[in-house]
Amino acid sequence: MKLKRIRLLLIIAILTFTIISFGLSAQNGSSSTSLTERIMMWLNLVSWPNIRNRTTEYYVWLNVLRQGAHFSLYIVGTVPVFLLVYTYQRNLLKVSAITVLVIGLYALSDEIHQLFVVGRSFQVIDLLTDLSGIILSCAILMAMTWITHGIERGR
Repeated sequence: MKLKRIRLLLIIAILTFTIISFGLSAQNGSSSTSLTERIMMWLNLVSWPNIRNRTTEYYVWLNVLRQGAHFSLYIVGTVPVFLLVYTYQRNLLKVSAITVLVIGLYALSDEIHQLFVVGRSFQVIDLLTDLSGIILSCAILMAMTWITHGIERGR
């Protein structure tokens, strides 16, 4: 019964991730840019004149924030998928392979979805950034699981 609850919570976390990421990618180009600009101003990275005039500094921070958002979102979104797969399969390489495949396909579908959103497009760099976050997350989770199980076996 406890395992069923854990799986249910993980599925809810996965659905939450998909809803958030889909909502972000469904924003049209100007809404997405406006959100990034507000974050730049909130973090005090770029002044309003630099945003208004679209300076080089503006474009650098725009790209840093957007790629950072992709990377972070997929690092976090990978965790519940990995853990859910782990409840069915204990081989860490298989768990990671399944996780990378499943969430990697989701990242691909997310980029394809953007082809149908006004002012957005399929960006290979975004997909590569997503995959980097997925792979890093899996590597960290594999290491943590391996260390934890190694400690448990040593007792």
